[in-house]
Amino acid sequence: MNEVIIRHDLSPGPDAEQFAERLSERVARRIDKLEGSAKMIDYAFSTANLAMRAHCVADPRAAAVETWESTVNSMQLGSAIFALLGAAEGAVECRINRKLRTIPATGPMSTADAGTWLSAFWLAVICRDQDR
Repeated sequence: MNEVIIRHDLSPGPDAEQFAERLSERVARRIDKLEGSAKMIDYAFSTANLAMRAHCVADPRAAAVETWESTVNSMQLGSAIFALLGAAEGAVECRINRKLRTIPATGPMSTADAGTWLSAFWLAVICRDQDR
């Protein structure tokens, strides 16, 4: 027997797409700053996750390119956190937001916990990125 679960009543208002787009612009600015310092990568990751969720509210079928791009940005940032965690010195090359970036290594970070790992893993599964 099949069950249909009706989605929460989150009727996307007229501002939903604009809100999601503003968040995506903020994410892009935070990503661009990572090459100078990776100290704020956890904020970039959390903002990217918020932007992805906002795009999903505005686009419930997740059919728009912007929704996909926000999901990929979240996945790439989550992966970058753990790449940076494994390097105590030097820099790490990570592809984020369509660009190969050289980000200074941070070494251990408190943000790289089990919850962040699960989010990064979940995003890699959604994006079908086997290597991540």
